[in-house]
Amino acid sequence: MDAIIEFQVNQETQRLAQQFLESQNRTLDDACRALVEQLAEQQQARLAHDAWVTQQIDKAFEKIDSGSAVFIEHSAAMAMFEERKAKIR
Repeated sequence: MDAIIEFQVNQETQRLAQQFLESQNRTLDDACRALVEQLAEQQQARLAHDAWVTQQIDKAFEKIDSGSAVFIEHSAAMAMFEERKAKIR
C-alpha cells in the first residue's frame, strides 16, 4: 500500500529545488521518493545489524552459561592482538 507524505517548505526553496531537479530531468516527487526509500533502506540495514549484534551477545551468554567460554586477561588479549598486527605488517 502506498502512502502519501505531505510537508511544507517556503516557495523559494521549492522553486530552487524544482529548478535544480529539472536540470537533471527529475521531479521533486522523484527526489522525495528516492530520499524516503534511501532512509528506509538505511533503517533496514540498521535493524539487521542490531539483530546480528543481539544474536552475537546471546551466543556469548550461551557459551558462558554452558561453561565453554574462555576468559582471557586483558594483557594477554592485547599481546595476542599485537602479535596479529605484526603478522599483517
